[in-house]
Amino acid sequence: MAELKNKDPELITNTIAIVSRLFVNYGWYVLAVIIIGVIVYHKYLRPLWDQMAERRERMSEDPDASARRQEQMDAARRRQQEIYDKQRQEYERKEQEKQTERQRQRNEVINSVDNSADIANELRKRQMRPLRDNSFNPLMGSSSGASYRPSRPACGPSDGGG
Repeated sequence: MAELKNKDPELITNTIAIVSRLFVNYGWYVLAVIIIGVIVYHKYLRPLWDQMAERRERMSEDPDASARRQEQMDAARRRQQEIYDKQRQEYERKEQEKQTERQRQRNEVINSVDNSADIANELRKRQMRPLRDNSFNPLMGSSSGASYRPSRPACGPSDGGG
């Protein structure tokens, strides 16, 4: 008979020690979690599971039901697609109307500007006239004699001169 090489495996003893410490320190909490889990399973999850199983059985018994369901889904998709197509056509029609209205307004503006040469001449004059006098310099200050003069460099022991 083959002898065990490792009579006291460290992994197993450490695992047992960790689990025993867990139950010693948190035993009541672990017990409460287990009890709550069992109650939730029996009260909520089990009925849902049973309902799903019943649905599966009904579907496997009646193959025509799945075909009817598929036809109903296809009909609903067709109705939704028709509604979408109508909305899209309406939107495109409105956009086309907006575009033609914009083009009409542009043409009116162009025609009114072409017909009135005075407006065009006035626009050219405004573009050619400078907005301010060329002799203006904002850094010079007011013309009343007060002008900015930079301060003189300080002479002292910190300037490093000799």
